[in-house]
Amino acid sequence: MVAFAMMEKYGGLPTIKKVIEDLYEVVGEKRDLRHYFFNIKLENLIRDQQLFHAYSMRKPDRFYREQIMQTANSDIQVSMSVFDEVMLSLVDILRSKRILKDDAARIAVHLIEIMEETRSQAGDTVVTVWKPVDINNELINTFYNNNRTDSRIEKNGDVYATRNFPYPFWTRVVMDKKQILFIAQAFARDGVRLEQVEELAIKANQRAGTLNLEAREGPNGPVLFARHVLPFEHGIPTRLLLRAAKQFSRGFETGMNADKEDLLKNVLK
Repeated sequence: MVAFAMMEKYGGLPTIKKVIEDLYEVVGEKRDLRHYFFNIKLENLIRDQQLFHAYSMRKPDRFYREQIMQTANSDIQVSMSVFDEVMLSLVDILRSKRILKDDAARIAVHLIEIMEETRSQAGDTVVTVWKPVDINNELINTFYNNNRTDSRIEKNGDVYATRNFPYPFWTRVVMDKKQILFIAQAFARDGVRLEQVEELAIKANQRAGTLNLEAREGPNGPVLFARHVLPFEHGIPTRLLLRAAKQFSRGFETGMNADKEDLLKNVLK
């Protein structure tokens, strides 16, 4: 979603398609790089960008300045020199479309994350993209637990995940809208006013930079709240789901670190 939103001012989807087509051609023409797209169809690269771009969540600002790491399955990862060259080629192509330098660096990160998923899918021997009709709370709960996390289904049907996530959160399946919701919240301590949590939310957003944390008045007092929506009308790529869940959880935990006065009940303490 980040890449597509940023690309709106540069021509949107048609530009993204052209960028991927150009990268596919450039990589294919270089002997040392061409294996990066070995057995990968151009139409699949473009298709997955359209279907799953929302699963590439916004990163912390520093992430875009650091060396980008591969996220494809380990058995198909290439050497870092090859991956870096592919990334440089992608940024160069984006810049050739008159995309500003900072925007190009950010857009490249999100495009390559989905490309890495496409490459991984090409080598999958088991199903890694769930069909919309199969998605429910039980499937999410089993998936989390099978990936060395602890989760349980709450009375309202939400899946509450804890261990091996930076901060506990809930996952909700909204069937009628074909959406997955990530939800995190921290309750204020006794005597803490909503205005104090609102001030904390501003600091938390400045620190986290990846989520929209907000203060709300709950039934039992103020809370710090965050929510992220992922569509699944085209299915759910499980690798990207788990990565997005961890990024959401990490973003909320980073925001909680702004609470120097212990206004909130931190379940990690």
